[in-house]
Amino acid sequence: MLNEVFEAVKRFGAIGVGVTPVVPMGDEVFSEFEGWLANGENAGMNYLENYPEIRRNPELLLPGAKSMICAAFPYPAESERDPDLPMISVYAMGEDYHTVLRKRLTSAAEEISGLIESERGVRPEWRVCVDTAPLAERYWAVKSGMCERGLNGMAILPGYGSCFFLGEILITYPLSEINMPENGKKRGDSEVFGCGECRACVRACPTGALQGNGLIDCRRCLSYLTIEHRGAWTTPEALAAMATEAGRNTLYGCDRCVRVCPHNRGTQRESEGMKEFEADPRMLTLTAEQAEEISDETFRELAKGKAIKRAKAAGLRRNGANCMKNRN
Repeated sequence: MLNEVFEAVKRFGAIGVGVTPVVPMGDEVFSEFEGWLANGENAGMNYLENYPEIRRNPELLLPGAKSMICAAFPYPAESERDPDLPMISVYAMGEDYHTVLRKRLTSAAEEISGLIESERGVRPEWRVCVDTAPLAERYWAVKSGMCERGLNGMAILPGYGSCFFLGEILITYPLSEINMPENGKKRGDSEVFGCGECRACVRACPTGALQGNGLIDCRRCLSYLTIEHRGAWTTPEALAAMATEAGRNTLYGCDRCVRVCPHNRGTQRESEGMKEFEADPRMLTLTAEQAEEISDETFRELAKGKAIKRAKAAGLRRNGANCMKNRN
């Protein structure tokens, strides 16, 4: 049954699949998350404080859920943008991953549910999650055995790297009593790091946001500050981060820790048939000046169906103005 599940998910574009029983998160791991919140390192992302019981116990997302299928879908690991242009994260160049993954995982879930019905005589309920439900996706990707944890907070897929999106299928059928990925390896909890003594990502972080323990201080993270933060930067940490050379060369998101990660070297670079994530030519040529002057209408046209809409037109204008300080 597991092999058939793995094959079904991979037919819809996944490069990695893992399955884990739906149980509450371990006390130590959840305490780490609570401590991170208590320290204020989630910055302005107050929504992460909501629904703690659901975040801890995924069964509350789908009553009766017995298994979670975790899946990784690839995006191009390298940007085609001119390196002289300010950074836009590679993942935001194509279509919005929320929409793409939800469609693919929904098709996979329907196929898996039908498969179980034909073989076991019961048709289970299921729910697809893609980064919007209060679900600790990276934790479960590690818990399922599919991934390892990176010191930069990212999930690492052995043999592939970290350039992929995560999505999950909760299902009311016990697919496995153990954590089992499609490559047959078993792991324990999200304390499993795949980095050894390497701290390349920590050294490469231009603002000191990476703590080297898998946690990120979002108050000084360029990705958070250029995407999630609303309005002007006012805190000392934010002002210092955006005044760095890297901060003044960032339009949307930050790939610097990803670029130096050894796991992302010499691995597969193509998007494995995920044509939706191919870069929009307009994203490849967007300049700081164009971003600073972009109108609401032009932004809507550019951001339609893309993750970059998360920053809003005002956020992109703010980021562009900050980049222009390097050019004035």
